Amino acid sequence: GSQAFRRRFPDFVPGADLPDSHPAMVWLSRGLGEAFIGYCAEALGPGWGLRGAFYEFTWGAGLAALADARTRGVDVQLVVHGRDRDPAGSAGRDGDDDDRTAEQSHAAAAAHGLDVDGVIHWRTAPNKGALHHHKFLVLTHQGRPVAVWTGSTNLTRGGVFGHSNVGHLIRDRSVAQSFLDEWHQLADGVPTTRL
Repeated sequence: GSQAFRRRFPDFVPGADLPDSHPAMVWLSRGLGEAFIGYCAEALGPGWGLRGAFYEFTWGAGLAALADARTRGVDVQLVVHGRDRDPAGSAGRDGDDDDRTAEQSHAAAAAHGLDVDGVIHWRTAPNKGALHHHKFLVLTHQGRPVAVWTGSTNLTRGGVFGHSNVGHLIRDRSVAQSFLDEWHQLADGVPTTRL
């Protein structure tokens, strides 16, 4: 893959200001980012809902797709990792934790108008490990699960364009219900031992 990319884009220099629509970025996405945005667009308006849980949460186009859904009247509720800087000695840490994941996610959510009451539940409850690494989004209609998007992709530019991540779209109501049940446990803020 890296050799094919180099042949196709021999003079490519990555940059934070490079738009997602740049041909090199489109090639790197392999349809992953576009598929996530298209999935968010399936929530058409009132009566539809999106229930998601995410660890890293900073990819502008993904957050914009969620904000656009809210603008259409979709009931968007998310659980996002909200705890940085776990103290030394917790979850096997030897020194101070310099994690800024939650801080960066807060800033990105605010920039996209998602950091308002009722949209994001910032998860700070303790887990078996220091972090929860959920990456899923359940589509609901009239309160019932329709489908779930999941996989290895964090909602970051690196997750979409810089790694060999995958997204799975599962259109099975029983599977989607299992993810929705997990979402409720996370949203309730209950400490968990099995995550």
